[in-house]
Amino acid sequence: HRLRKLPRGRKWILLDMTVRYTLILILIAYALTAAVGETHVPSWLAWKLALFAGAIASGLGIRIWLIRLYRSWPRLKAEGSTRELEHEVKYVYVMATATLGMLWICIAGITLLSVFKP
Repeated sequence: HRLRKLPRGRKWILLDMTVRYTLILILIAYALTAAVGETHVPSWLAWKLALFAGAIASGLGIRIWLIRLYRSWPRLKAEGSTRELEHEVKYVYVMATATLGMLWICIAGITLLSVFKP
């Protein structure tokens, strides 16, 4: 976060995003193969892997929405409040909140599957 404007910070961001997207794809692929019975993983664990991928994706989504929100503040300061800018801020706020809700749903699902192991 603090190094993002430095050359090495950009490399860390690229590495971070690459690892996260790759992990999401691997988890979803493994969950799907487990769901159709191609592995020895129980179905509840396949669902847990898919929900974990959803939690990671939600975290990325929140980051994307907040970056978009933070880009609005300098415009608001420079231009003042406009109907268009207010709409943008409200839209991003709603979408970030919805993405946060998805994160909590995924976490709740992971927790339930961990406790009950159906």
